[in-house]
Amino acid sequence: MTDRIRTRAIVLIGAGLALIAAVVWWVATTPSDSFVLLPERDPLVADKVVRVAGEQKRAADDDGGILYLAVVFHRASLAETWLADFERGATVLPAHAVLPAGGNEEDERRINRLEIDQSKQVAAAIALRALGKKVEIEQDGVRVDEVEKDSPARRAGMRPGMVVKQVAGTRTATLRQLRAALAGKGPGDTVTVTVRDAGRTRELRVSLIGRPDEPKRGYLGVLARPLLRVGKLPVKVTIPTGGLGGPSAGLAFALEIYDSLDKRELTRGRRVAVTGTIEPDGTVGEIGGVKQKAIGAQAAGADLMLVPDGNAAEARENADDMPVVAVSTFAEALAAIRRLPRAA
Repeated sequence: MTDRIRTRAIVLIGAGLALIAAVVWWVATTPSDSFVLLPERDPLVADKVVRVAGEQKRAADDDGGILYLAVVFHRASLAETWLADFERGATVLPAHAVLPAGGNEEDERRINRLEIDQSKQVAAAIALRALGKKVEIEQDGVRVDEVEKDSPARRAGMRPGMVVKQVAGTRTATLRQLRAALAGKGPGDTVTVTVRDAGRTRELRVSLIGRPDEPKRGYLGVLARPLLRVGKLPVKVTIPTGGLGGPSAGLAFALEIYDSLDKRELTRGRRVAVTGTIEPDGTVGEIGGVKQKAIGAQAAGADLMLVPDGNAAEARENADDMPVVAVSTFAEALAAIRRLPRAA
């Protein structure tokens, strides 16, 4: 091989390697139209997150407690969507299954912040009520979950995760009040909608159109639900969750608050992994990411995992030999933990 041929071969090999590196970099960094869920293999013990005035201090050698389960969740790169099948616990979901209809990732984050803030308040109310204390829960605005494409609300700048506080100067603490504020408004009417957006108050001017089913009635074009607010708590409860979001820690928070104040030592040295939403009547609701949470709980050495009824089958499929108990209420969750024998 002459020097010219050798030099040319080296150049071609170098170019080929550079091309391969560029393709690998592009695949690894280019976002896909999907999201990936992965297990959080180091769940937080809830007493490291929840702070309750007058709480019972856990003994230094007590390795038990309520485990607050989370999921690693982000938009997947192209590489992650291809490699997910080779990683235990990885689940790839299309964007439309994750993001609110008519919304983007910022809208999803806005909803998640509202949900975790509400779940913390309701969890405190449920736990304190179970301990015999009086706590009020009331509606305090209407949360926008979806904004229809090309709707008046969307054109005016309304987004999922905003909270409607007033319409045309009328307070809208409930869905009924929202409907009443729009009653008598027709297509072409313009109303001022006051919304809370991530702590800021904004006024949006919305020009209504006719409802698809009642053309003479004014129509915003949103899907909404009540936002709840808990009254003054008889005990100070602080739950700093940082950038975490969503409602699925509600049951875990409620159990930890209860355990912090109950002198009977609820977990008695056992590690109890918990997931599920909590409603004002104590009902436990279904959550997402059960596969990942079961794997994370098992890896953390949980003695028991509590899940909502509707999630139990999937949790058991991924929990190996870790016991999984399905619960539908806060009372059932308490009873399940109390059946555990004290740790040796």
